[in-house]
Amino acid sequence: VAYLPQSCEIVTSHADGLLIRRRIGGGTAGRAWVAHHACAFRPGTHELITDHAVYGHAGKGLVERPFAVESLTALAVDHRRSELIGVTHDGRVIHRRDTPPFDVVRAWPSGLDAATAVAVREDALAIGAHDGRVWLGSLEGERPLGAIHDLARGGILRVAWTDAGALLALAEGGLFRVGRDDRPVSVSAEAGIIAALSAEAGRIAWSRGLGDVVVHEGATSRVLGGHENRVRDVALSRDGRWLASTDGKEVFVRALPDGRIATRTAAHEAEWLRFDQAGRLLVSGINFGVLDAATGRWLGRAWMTVGYDAASSSDASTIFYSDRRAGLCAWPVTALSATGFESLGSTAWLAPPQQLVPGGHAHATWGVATSPDGRWFATCDHTGAVKLWSARTRVLAADLAPPGDEMAWRVAFSADSKLLAASIGTAIHLFDVPTRMHAGRLDHDKLVSSLAFDPLQPRVLTTTGKTLTLWDLTTKRVLATHEAPANAVVYHPEGHTVAIAYKDGTLGIHMAKRLAGNPEPTQRIKAHAGGASAVVYNRKGTLLASGGPEGRVVLHDAASGERLCSFRATVNIRTLSFSSDDRWLAASSYVLGGRSWDLEHVRRVLRELKIDWD
Repeated sequence: VAYLPQSCEIVTSHADGLLIRRRIGGGTAGRAWVAHHACAFRPGTHELITDHAVYGHAGKGLVERPFAVESLTALAVDHRRSELIGVTHDGRVIHRRDTPPFDVVRAWPSGLDAATAVAVREDALAIGAHDGRVWLGSLEGERPLGAIHDLARGGILRVAWTDAGALLALAEGGLFRVGRDDRPVSVSAEAGIIAALSAEAGRIAWSRGLGDVVVHEGATSRVLGGHENRVRDVALSRDGRWLASTDGKEVFVRALPDGRIATRTAAHEAEWLRFDQAGRLLVSGINFGVLDAATGRWLGRAWMTVGYDAASSSDASTIFYSDRRAGLCAWPVTALSATGFESLGSTAWLAPPQQLVPGGHAHATWGVATSPDGRWFATCDHTGAVKLWSARTRVLAADLAPPGDEMAWRVAFSADSKLLAASIGTAIHLFDVPTRMHAGRLDHDKLVSSLAFDPLQPRVLTTTGKTLTLWDLTTKRVLATHEAPANAVVYHPEGHTVAIAYKDGTLGIHMAKRLAGNPEPTQRIKAHAGGASAVVYNRKGTLLASGGPEGRVVLHDAASGERLCSFRATVNIRTLSFSSDDRWLAASSYVLGGRSWDLEHVRRVLRELKIDWD
């Protein structure tokens, strides 16, 4: 490992390539930005079009106000002011009244990228970010003042204030106490396996090992076991009576101080827990539910996606939930049933804190694509809506498909920019861009996870995760179907080869002309340990980039398949995009913020180390 002379980067060598990471300030090798579902560079520019807005130079600077709802990644309640405080991926802090009509009071930038956590104590506010930095400051003023502290311990997962006024930060590198002197102090010697954190009523709780929870009070600590699997999250009630924990299968609620298990409730794929002001337990997993901590009885459940966070109003009359796909919603507590299981009703989707471009998506988008001629970009959302936008003016050109009951997952343009394909439900819908008319559909038996147009022939290649299907666009008929556990497909710009990202972590290079008959690749490239989820060629066709669920982007020589270097990005990478001059590479993910890299800068760094990918 070595610092580069006269720079702020640190370069680490490892067995499978080079990991280049910005350590402090100023460097341009990597840049965090906001999108987390999809991204695409606009041809001829360095404008990055993400899943909710258009950004300036490779993700830095908002060019236009958003065209889609953006979810809040973390929530906290300021009880003194009766305000709900939420943070966005790009570090904006949004203050709302926590009583109807829940109007926005103010919004201000924290200066962080990819914000992941927030905590409030009296007038003090703390915000954690995916790049390991923490904003620590006061709530006073329209634009509160504070300082950013770089923990350099991996991404911040949770921040929490203790009753004594100390700030705890749970990072990928452990559990730390953060002070204004910018010297984080390790709290636990077993920090490497900590996955959850909570602090209330003079107690601190965190997870340890496979099924243990550590409770710290005063000068004493004890370990509580019982879970069969690794503990995903813990939560302490505000009055200190209850400690909740989940391993993804069950939720344990323990009575304190003795730590006995009071209730055990099945909660399939539970991800996180929060106590509300009244001591009810908020549980998010495959759906969102509210649990009576004392009895273990479900008071209500909403059939939603795994959300980012939840909180309740200062008077405990409203429950807020930040959904990953559809923004912020609120339920009155009167919707809960004290007598048994009922679906939560009276859902109120709150207006976004920023005005959307006219015609913008009411729900978060899943797909974005730019036309090769640079004139258009297309978006699609969770309700099945597909929209066409002017890339130059960012004005809505057409609503190609209205909202419906099926999710729209991907969009892609043909090489001549005249045809747009959108994956809606289990079908590919085709739209003629000049006339804005529906031009046909290609039916599948499952959701299409990726699609790509052949640049030489009127064909489109699709994958459902289990099968590859080659379609003739003239006849709308299947030319070939092959069993293949593939996540993503892309054609070489010249059209002679196809790269396919497989679930075993390899990239398969196929001859395009043989796809109709021979599904076997001519070359296999070992790329990722946990599966390959995204793949893209640069515009010249000389580089091949791939991404995986482990959060790494790998750059390959397109001709030989040789690994050139790799970058630490984020988790669960979904899409990759090169700028049209091949200078910038951007990655987006399902969960956290995206990142973009200046490849000219990276190459210059490698040359300083007497390494080059030529």
